[in-house]
Amino acid sequence: MIIVYNLGTVLQDQGDLTGATAAYEKALALEPAAVEAHYNLGTVLQDRGLLPDAVAHYRQALALRPDYAEALNNLGNALKEQGRLDEAVACFGRALALRPDYADAHSNRLSGHHRPRGHGLFPQ
Repeated sequence: MIIVYNLGTVLQDQGDLTGATAAYEKALALEPAAVEAHYNLGTVLQDRGLLPDAVAHYRQALALRPDYAEALNNLGNALKEQGRLDEAVACFGRALALRPDYADAHSNRLSGHHRPRGHGLFPQ
């Protein structure tokens, strides 16, 4: 499993998101409880715009390792991209409870509280 997982990280680093997705999926077929494979697959799927699938893999990583602050942060970002701001802010808060010095989670929580009121020249 580790060889296939490592292939996924190399492909991800090279920008081959389709190849990385396939490698992480194969790694998970071999070892369904591989937390890092779920997390990395979530990041690749999020980068590909496949947000519901990314959310599912972040949630699986968290089911296996509930204290995974980075997975909470990325889950919050994926939820925010889906417009699920309350859930996103809750994830950032949980990440900060685990790691109070986590700068990305602080920044994301602050930006999650910002709710645009409208678009264009005339705000609603």
